[in-house]
Amino acid sequence: MGPAPATAALLLLAILATLSFQNVAAFNQARATTSESLHDVTPEDCVQGATSPLWSLQKYLWGSKCGSKLKPTLGSGSLNPEKSNKEIHHRAGAKSKLETHASNVTLMAPTSVGSKVVNANLVLDTERPVSVTADEFVCVTMDWWSQEKCDYGVCSWGNTSVLSQNLSSPLLRNALTALHPVFRIGGSLQDHIVYNTSADVKCRPMVHNASEIFRFSGGCLNLDRWDELYALANSSGAQLVFGLNGLYGRNRTGWYTYEGDWDPSNARAFLEYSIRKGYDLMGVELGNEIGGPNGIAAKLSPAQYAHDLRTLRTLVDDLYASDSPSQLACLSNTGRVGPLCVRKPLIVAPDNIEVDSAWFREFVRDLRNGTLTNGTPGSGTSVDGTRANGTLGSGGLVTRTLANGTVVSATLENETRVLDGISHHLYSMGAGVEPRVDARMLDPAYHDSLREMFVRARAVKEAAPPGTQLWMGEAGGAFNSGRPGASDAFMSGFWFLHELGSTARYGYDVYCRQTLIGGNYGLLHKDARTPAPDLWAAILFKRLVGPRVLAANVSACDMRAFAHCLKNDVRGDVALVLINYSNDTTYQLSHSLGNARNASDVLVEAPGDVSREEYHFTPGDGGKLHSKASVLNGVELRPFDNGTLPEMLPRVVRDHQEALRLAPWSYAIVVMRGVNVTACHV
Repeated sequence: MGPAPATAALLLLAILATLSFQNVAAFNQARATTSESLHDVTPEDCVQGATSPLWSLQKYLWGSKCGSKLKPTLGSGSLNPEKSNKEIHHRAGAKSKLETHASNVTLMAPTSVGSKVVNANLVLDTERPVSVTADEFVCVTMDWWSQEKCDYGVCSWGNTSVLSQNLSSPLLRNALTALHPVFRIGGSLQDHIVYNTSADVKCRPMVHNASEIFRFSGGCLNLDRWDELYALANSSGAQLVFGLNGLYGRNRTGWYTYEGDWDPSNARAFLEYSIRKGYDLMGVELGNEIGGPNGIAAKLSPAQYAHDLRTLRTLVDDLYASDSPSQLACLSNTGRVGPLCVRKPLIVAPDNIEVDSAWFREFVRDLRNGTLTNGTPGSGTSVDGTRANGTLGSGGLVTRTLANGTVVSATLENETRVLDGISHHLYSMGAGVEPRVDARMLDPAYHDSLREMFVRARAVKEAAPPGTQLWMGEAGGAFNSGRPGASDAFMSGFWFLHELGSTARYGYDVYCRQTLIGGNYGLLHKDARTPAPDLWAAILFKRLVGPRVLAANVSACDMRAFAHCLKNDVRGDVALVLINYSNDTTYQLSHSLGNARNASDVLVEAPGDVSREEYHFTPGDGGKLHSKASVLNGVELRPFDNGTLPEMLPRVVRDHQEALRLAPWSYAIVVMRGVNVTACHV
């Protein structure tokens, strides 16, 4: 039997904190921080190895000795520090040349042998979770880009498009199965794609077109290709989210400007087909970065986008009603037992670069104050439900005619939550052409500076109706396909794991990595035979890191720690994500789990069954951070020739006295067994 709840927090402190506390008073000071105040703390005035008192992150970002050498250019409203550059690079990227002087410097990660060893204190709040993600937090994307997509003279996509990727690739299938993630199909070109649902649809192939914003026009998704895509997702255990063409039917009047409403007819036919086939979609999205002054494909007004989203809501509600013709056909075709043959998908939007901007606030207000219309153009189903008090889900009466002719009514609270998930995109490293990307990946204070954005996004979620999710709908580090030699190298894990941990910590439910395959930031190389180092980190994060997030703080300036309850565990075990950004220091988190013998010992009685499972990642090729190889516990990770992934085995530590060490320029996921954390039983 594990320790009593009252001692669970102290037990984990004993396991994870170093015993550089010199007296009981110092230990009690650390214990006192494991409260609400711990949720946003970090070391004050720290130098490597210092054991200074913990303090607020708000004071830390630029004022302490741990400050970043790179001060980000963060706008007050934008969630992309360099969003204005994205439009320029999208249009001119193919003509530019890649600046590589930063990547020409070989960055070597020294081994822990010979590096200085410094103690660091790690403190967790084990009494309650600070955040809880969705069960399926990890998401990957597949994009529509053609092999002719090039950025700064580098053509990194090959045949990885949704339309052309070889879906029978063993490594692709095995990687997706290992991740069994949320699987988002979408991207910049989704608003060009037409679904070839009938002979009446004008469906043109995608061609290179220099006069277009993205240098491509057309795009046709045939239904047999859609069948193959769904079969891939279904066989791998992935949950599909599909980005619909949000510009379909509009009249283009300028480079970024459109007139008219979204025409849902093509989406309706596509979803009707999917329902009849029994294709269970987790979610649908409307358009990719098409709203607001910082929109890329278009700059729709908040009122227009809100109107179109309400059209999508009515379309989804009608098609996925239990008595809809498509649902009934699905039951007949599949032999499933009703009332629903397939679940109603979530609606996730707006997939813009920014959140909590003036555009976003006006968009939310327009959602609150608008009325719903039926998803078929010209049909007369109406909703009389404007909310006088301006709050979501209050007031008003909805009338809707079902497929069988029955007229039903309900309050807006039950009927018209238009959005199930609020989504935005983030490319926090800037443009892939920028040499600064390399340095930013290795700068923990730069990553910490995104906290303000995440907090603002969380506030938007908290102001929405209960149950509304917050999605990082697309994140690839560096935009315009990433940075070769960095986004596809070991060093990418330093931003990726930090962003996974931070978004989970600050209330995000789902995090979508751009991409599974394609671009320099793909988890798989475009040849579908070579994994990027981030694939291995993503697989272990998915496998071990559970939804419940614990507040964590570490006293070392060049180290970051994130803590979660272990996935699918009922015993109160913990998974730690540890990142060492130092190039010359091994950080040591030592243990002493015996009974207290004197004032310098931690006053905790530990059980005898506490153990660790350590997964340490270091760069391949002799320790080069630009290496395309990842080494796990001393063994380089490589798929077998048939595409089978290797076992990823931990280093098991049963000796409580053996220190937990993190080598320079490395990261690790560590499972703590037998610690019986209270927060993991809530």
